[in-house]
Amino acid sequence: MSISDDKFYAQKDANFRQRDYNILYNDSKPHSEQEALELIANLSKRLEPIVVNFDNDYAQCVDTLVDNMKSTK
Repeated sequence: MSISDDKFYAQKDANFRQRDYNILYNDSKPHSEQEALELIANLSKRLEPIVVNFDNDYAQCVDTLVDNMKSTK
């Protein structure tokens, strides 16, 4: 990879990170990576665990999982 490639991917990564922060915080203010990780950790603690029984056939398990995911939105 050339130096220009490194700069391109570094900028792309920074833009991706900033878009994530804008989505998480609903603003364009600068936020630290640690601040974002703490917010994600706090949000994930509020999610209820989903139990999937694999005794059933695979298609039914996938359907159950998708249904449960829809109900958490």
